[in-house]
Amino acid sequence: MISIRAARFPSQRFSAMLMSAVMALAAGAPLWAQSASADASPDATADPVTPTAAATSSPTRERSISLRSHDDVLLEGVLVLPAASAESGTGASASSYPLAVLIHAFARDRDSLLGFADRLAAAGIAVALLDQRGHGRSRKKGIDVIYTFPVVPADQWKLAVQDQGDLLRELREQHFDASIDSSRVAFVGVGEGALVAIAAASRRSEARAVVLVDAPLGGSGFRPESDIGIYGPRPALLVSSALPHSAAVADSLAEYGHGERRRLIIDSFEQGHLLLNEPAAQEVIQWLAATLGVDPN
Repeated sequence: MISIRAARFPSQRFSAMLMSAVMALAAGAPLWAQSASADASPDATADPVTPTAAATSSPTRERSISLRSHDDVLLEGVLVLPAASAESGTGASASSYPLAVLIHAFARDRDSLLGFADRLAAAGIAVALLDQRGHGRSRKKGIDVIYTFPVVPADQWKLAVQDQGDLLRELREQHFDASIDSSRVAFVGVGEGALVAIAAASRRSEARAVVLVDAPLGGSGFRPESDIGIYGPRPALLVSSALPHSAAVADSLAEYGHGERRRLIIDSFEQGHLLLNEPAAQEVIQWLAATLGVDPN
């Protein structure tokens, strides 16, 4: 097992404001006056700068998708594609981009991972991201019923795993984008979504990699230690915060199965999708790109 650590430091602007506040208090000056002067800028009254074409252009494109699950639940989501793929449309001549399936935590929705999805697509990895059933724009059961509180009941958890298989089937059969290589798939799950991710990856032969972010120890119907054993020798990256429970669960899961089990420990007390901010985001993207065989050029 390989362990790496990523530290998170406050921004330069925050550090400067904090230092200014400390100096103001030491000098006995009103804090509000010092803060106002710290925010002031010689160019504060200058005309706003018009963004250049390079600044406004996006390296990614987003497309809405919807599908019917195996039990006739309407699921809504997005594909986030490298710009070249989206511009080429469905008539791309060759499959070139691997696919990352992102799975958000329960009581969240796909919006919590859209920023990370953009980063992945900009790095040459296509992304599929569903609102899990009963979350966001996805339904609970049938056509008209939506969860009044965005938590999937325990007896629905296994259905969430099957939904990811339905997603891959739909992407393959409906040819949403011909530049997606459906034989190179990574599952990336956050919180309870990590349990769904490893359960889905252990059942899919096209799964080349799995990333488990702040995974819980388990839940009704889930045995992640068994699933990661079934997943076998394929590579896994386990991301945790510095919180003792988060780190202990990831350490425990890393002991199951065989093959590459890499640990990424973030020196932060943040949880869930917030662990996929910098600097961890770049570490995860680089690992996925290397594991999925993304051409760095």
